[in-house]
Amino acid sequence: MSDPTPEQVDRIQQITGLGKSESREMLGWQPELCERILRAAEHQTGTLYDPLEDDPQHGPTIAAALERATAEAGSEGNPRIWKRARQILREEHGLVWYSPGEMNPGKTLA
Repeated sequence: MSDPTPEQVDRIQQITGLGKSESREMLGWQPELCERILRAAEHQTGTLYDPLEDDPQHGPTIAAALERATAEAGSEGNPRIWKRARQILREEHGLVWYSPGEMNPGKTLA
């Protein structure tokens, strides 16, 4: 996805609400994230989440990491929980997981 097509740019723009140049830049700099956003948008509505969460092999691991991160972060808020879960998944399981904040770049999530 290093050279995004106009259709890809339009689709990312439509899904995220980002501008055309931001969408083009995102496709160039974060192709894996964009691929996940596009895959998620095929089957999800509203706030998107990483499609890996639906994978029978990885879904339980992601759920456990989120539960652990929530217990560790307490009432610190979603961004801190997501950051910790991402760290657990990367360091302990070799998984690249994108948080709802990353999956919805044009939206403000609490």
